[in-house]
Amino acid sequence: YVGYPDVFWINTGEGTFVNGTLQAGLSEEDDPLPGRGVAWGDFNGDFWPDLYVSNYRLKRNYLYQNLRGVLFVEVGLLSDAAGHPKERTGGLYYGHSVGACWGDYDNDGDLDLWVTNLAHKDIYRGPLCDDSMLLENPGVEGDYLFRDVRASSRIPVKRIPGALFGGDELFVGCAFGDVNSDGYLDLYLPQIYNDVDYAYSFLYLGRGDGTFVDVTEEAGVRVWDTYGAAFCDYDLDGDLDLITGGKGASSPDAPHEVHLFRNDGPTGNYLEVELRGRDSNSYAVGARIVVEAGGLTLLREVSSGGGSHGQQNDFVQHFGLGEYPGPLKITIHWPSGRVTHTEVARVNRRITLVEPSSTVDISVEEITLSDPYPLLGDTVTFTATVRNSGDASLNYLLVTAKFLGEVAYEEVTEEFSAGEVRQFNFTFEIPSTLSFVGNQTFTLSAETLLEDLREEDNTAAVKVPIRERNAPPEASLRANPQVVRVGEPVELDATGSRDDTPSLLYLFDFGDGNTTGWISESTVNHTYTLPGNHTAEVRVRDSDGVESEPAEVTITVLPSSGEGGRPTARIVLISPNPAKVGEEVIFRGEGDPWGGYPIQEYRWRSSLDGVLSFESTFTRSDLSPGLHRIEFYVMDSRGVWSEPDVDYLTVEGPEELPWVSIMSPTEGEEVNGTCEVSGTSGPEGRINYVEISVDGGPWRMARGAPQWRYTLDTTSFENGPHTIAARAYDGLRYSRSASVMIYVDNPLPPGETAERMPPQGEGGPPLYIPAAVILIAAALVVLLLRRGRG
Repeated sequence: YVGYPDVFWINTGEGTFVNGTLQAGLSEEDDPLPGRGVAWGDFNGDFWPDLYVSNYRLKRNYLYQNLRGVLFVEVGLLSDAAGHPKERTGGLYYGHSVGACWGDYDNDGDLDLWVTNLAHKDIYRGPLCDDSMLLENPGVEGDYLFRDVRASSRIPVKRIPGALFGGDELFVGCAFGDVNSDGYLDLYLPQIYNDVDYAYSFLYLGRGDGTFVDVTEEAGVRVWDTYGAAFCDYDLDGDLDLITGGKGASSPDAPHEVHLFRNDGPTGNYLEVELRGRDSNSYAVGARIVVEAGGLTLLREVSSGGGSHGQQNDFVQHFGLGEYPGPLKITIHWPSGRVTHTEVARVNRRITLVEPSSTVDISVEEITLSDPYPLLGDTVTFTATVRNSGDASLNYLLVTAKFLGEVAYEEVTEEFSAGEVRQFNFTFEIPSTLSFVGNQTFTLSAETLLEDLREEDNTAAVKVPIRERNAPPEASLRANPQVVRVGEPVELDATGSRDDTPSLLYLFDFGDGNTTGWISESTVNHTYTLPGNHTAEVRVRDSDGVESEPAEVTITVLPSSGEGGRPTARIVLISPNPAKVGEEVIFRGEGDPWGGYPIQEYRWRSSLDGVLSFESTFTRSDLSPGLHRIEFYVMDSRGVWSEPDVDYLTVEGPEELPWVSIMSPTEGEEVNGTCEVSGTSGPEGRINYVEISVDGGPWRMARGAPQWRYTLDTTSFENGPHTIAARAYDGLRYSRSASVMIYVDNPLPPGETAERMPPQGEGGPPLYIPAAVILIAAALVVLLLRRGRG
């Protein structure tokens, strides 16, 4: 069987069409196949509609991928969408495909495809005929290799021989739509042939798990012998109604009619979206709508027809939401290339969205090079910065780079938002055999499908100075002034250095042990601290890493003009601090010269141990315990000594703590007049002094250690008990206090007497009561007795 060649008609926009079959790559003149249906759908999500062609007579089907509106390429076999080939007598056989319809039945964000086949089930033809297919689109992760999941979808397949298992499969048309508004697409499948009673239609509800269930009888939508069917909400009540042809009964004599089935069944929440194009066509045919509804992402495309035999669903797109009450986020990719975002708070209604007349303004802002001065044979990467300065988002941008006769492209097929900035990288190799050097032009342009507000900034160019070879740089150095004094700045200037590229690095060596390292500045300042002649030099390095020979200049540095200045001593380290007796202590000091006169001598001194060292750095482990005042001095070549830098070091003795004891007087001893307080202390050789205190008063120093004594004058004390305390000090810490209780018994002044009372309680001190107090008390008793008698 030989079919008629397919023809692709292009709408001129003026009410006429032109034949664009050949230029679009759709010609099949060499081997025309019997086409029965076409279905438009963007299967790879690049916002360019692709085309599926259903072919009859056991021929393979076509899937034409749209290459950005320039050309179509047939990828049916490569994408496993052509059908299932069967071989017999040297030929390959597929199916009797009639209709096809696109729909995202699994809500994974890409279009899947149902393909109807009229599949014979007799023993001879049955093994050659494809059954109808449910082709799941795995998306970019699966390289868009379609998988036929009919077997797991629970849409049953008739078996061979058909005489025993229900006859042939006679599907021709098909239509996707969410009739119960649960968020998952359902599928209506009519069958043809007037003379068989099983050629009736099916309505399969999508369950959301990849499977379908037959509800034809419950829904009351069974008809016989028809090709087409379509969904629309004709009564505007928010659910999809069904229009189809066929007979209302299986009898061959039953009339063929148009059937309009109104949907009165229970449904979920919904939203209906009607689009109005401006820069796009008025019905926005080809637009892609994505609705985010809680955990669901729903995809629809506006189509003007397809499938089989002139059927099409409504332009108004219906989205079932199940129990989700809103809000919704809606993204529309318009055929013009614009992208709009809308949020809808209220559901269960129809909304109309109009394509905005916003402006597009693409500009190439900057082009940079990985190597601004490349050589023959080098590889150069150009980085271009492109901005969408308009207020419209785009879903397509073509960036073209041209250099040395070569052309490279990069396409943007995802959303390029208004105000967004992107960078594009293009790498070109400069041939080593290039016959011309010098300035060559790199050009970059950015194009979109929409009219650009300012097309003049869509293109930018840069000159690229190509070099045949790399000449080494030449260094130059000047000093200003060339004669300075110590402490005065001198400017070193290498701006006279030359190279075939302007990008140089500089390394200054000042001739006094100091350098800058590699820097980009060509001028530096330096201050010398020592008098004499210093030879400074500079080396330069170009962008290829080649270094120059050094350039030199001699700078004469005179001593400072000041008189009588001193060097400065500085203690850098005394560690550890505090230290223990016998522990090694590190001392380190430095000197800052004055007037360029170098430091020649050092001296360290301790307040406890005298002169410690004449070195700048040394260690000692024989330091005396106690608090050291450390002084550090430096002397310069003139013999002038610095003022001392001072720090303090604590040297702790052994861990044995100081102690003290009172030998005399003893506990409870009576004393009068002047008495001698004495005792001992330890450890021997470590006690600096002993102190005593009376009744918590001030501490007074005793004489001697470890044996000590103190003369105590008690004549001013009140008679009675008093506490004497003593403590010892070893230079770092005090000992625990020792104490005794004494009783002072000095003679009373003339006219006073005292009566000694017995001790108060066991071991208590004696109590003395003056005689005058006793006489007064007796007189009061006599007076009271006389009053009592009266």
